[in-house]
Amino acid sequence: MSAPSTPQAREAIYAALAEAEGPLTAVQIRMAFKKKVRPGIATVYRAVNAGVRNGLLKEVPQGDGTMRFEPADRGTCEP
Repeated sequence: MSAPSTPQAREAIYAALAEAEGPLTAVQIRMAFKKKVRPGIATVYRAVNAGVRNGLLKEVPQGDGTMRFEPADRGTCEP
């Protein structure tokens, strides 16, 4: 099995965020996938940026300057 195409990856990334217990960084999102089907980090960033632009995801800034992401319809959970 190969890594999913961009539309499939985007849907899988949104699903991974919906299943997560709290906001995740782009690297954490990528690592949530099995190695054989893991999207590239650029694909993850494109997907979360598109999700933020489209109102599906929201950014959750962290005190250390990193950004985490979660579904826009979820109340922010601190990790």
